[in-house]
Amino acid sequence: MANPSALVTLTPISSTNGAPTGSGITFGLLGDADYTPASGGQGGWQIIDRPRQVAATQWYDRSPMSLKMDLMISSEIIYGIGGQSIELICLIVDGWQDKLPGTNQPPIFAVAGPIPGIQHQWCLYTPDFTDAIRDSQAGFRIQQKVTITLYEYNSPLQTQTNNPSPAAQATYIQNQQNSGAGGYMLYTVVAGDTLETIAANLLSNFAEWTEIAALNNLRDPNNLYPGQVLAIPNS
Repeated sequence: MANPSALVTLTPISSTNGAPTGSGITFGLLGDADYTPASGGQGGWQIIDRPRQVAATQWYDRSPMSLKMDLMISSEIIYGIGGQSIELICLIVDGWQDKLPGTNQPPIFAVAGPIPGIQHQWCLYTPDFTDAIRDSQAGFRIQQKVTITLYEYNSPLQTQTNNPSPAAQATYIQNQQNSGAGGYMLYTVVAGDTLETIAANLLSNFAEWTEIAALNNLRDPNNLYPGQVLAIPNS
């Protein structure tokens, strides 16, 4: 198996399958990352015909980006020593496709490393496990190649200005509750609220503001406004 050219870390924003919040996994990058639009091209200008009028020139927005990488899970990278089993790490990576408890979707990721697209949040589209190197005696894996495809995550609550619409947010969360996703309650922001004060009042632990931020996909957790509807985890 080729030697990695760089290191890339994927960190789940919310806990899942044994990996606590903020606990990332570092991979070796094999070759270069492929950073392209996921579908529909990059958007751009289009011509709209209008009968008996000059055609209109209209801009339509880009599609979400995709990030595809050939990565290596290595005991030397994970544990700092070769020859150790990476079976648990492979299980965690495979579990990144599973829904988070109390929600209807798998985790969202931050990506760090010398690759494009690290300014976005990402969701895992596919992990394809291919070549592996095993311990010659015990048979467990000590290196595993995995091709990971990520899609840029844009919340269904976002408007064209990239800000959640309060009415759409409330409807979306309520629909999730009605469909059985559950796992949280609704809270309407009032003047003076911060995520820390909300977490302290409703969850009895100000440090859990990160869970509220992750559940609501808040890119700026300090930018709350009166009337905003938040989903609060039922702790």
